[in-house]
Amino acid sequence: MQCFKPVPVNQIIVSQTQLPKTNNSYNNISIKTLNGCKLQISQYSFLYNAEGGRGTGSHINTKEDKFTGQAPLRYDFNLETFHVPPLTSTTAQSDGWIPFPPFLKVDVVPDIIQGNIYEESGKVELKFKSRFLVSMGSSYKAPPLHINMILTTEELKGALTKKSARGMRLGKNGKCKLVGVAKVDTIDDNYINFLLGLPSECHASFKAIISFY
Repeated sequence: MQCFKPVPVNQIIVSQTQLPKTNNSYNNISIKTLNGCKLQISQYSFLYNAEGGRGTGSHINTKEDKFTGQAPLRYDFNLETFHVPPLTSTTAQSDGWIPFPPFLKVDVVPDIIQGNIYEESGKVELKFKSRFLVSMGSSYKAPPLHINMILTTEELKGALTKKSARGMRLGKNGKCKLVGVAKVDTIDDNYINFLLGLPSECHASFKAIISFY
């Protein structure tokens, strides 16, 4: 089993004073998203440069997991300061036969980001609830697509597409890969429903650096 120890943030990004630990863990967490991410909705698949995405969170006390016997480190991220780069023709490139339209923009607005990190194994599970806001120039804005998924370093499979994906657990350098899948329901917009073939699934893959301080 891979042994994971938290990496102080001053070894990865900027120098900071280490705060006292809570229950043998770090009080705060920082996440940075990187290039080499992917996003797929229905038949649309894109390579996504999420470099510049960032956020911080605070530790929440947790009880021992009855299945693993470990008490995970649980964190709740600050939504006011969390930034996810939008999908545009600059940040997204086609990973299939459909190009990313130059006039299209998808803003990702997080509503909930919280979850567990297991020190011994490096396993990560984050609840990621967000709204995808689709717009085309200044003339068209669709109702939000509600995305509710678990981002994990483990293996998962979609319920509709049966497509599987595997993440990568936290290493000593703080790098990991988080994968997630979520059902995307129809919205009150027939054009978007037709364009995306809703209801469908959203598959996400994020490369990231997670640091503790």
